[in-house]
Amino acid sequence: MRYRLDYRPKHPQGMAEHCGLFRDAGWEHVRDFLSWHYFRSPASSEG
Repeated sequence: MRYRLDYRPKHPQGMAEHCGLFRDAGWEHVRDFLSWHYFRSPASSEG
């Protein structure tokens, strides 16, 4: 798996759309902690 962090202050409005952008790109939202959002996706065979 590949993991990425995205910083986004906690604002309930717009968060579903924000996560939707990542989901559409193949990323799964794992959790959030102190305004950091953790996403993961399967690792590809490319570098």
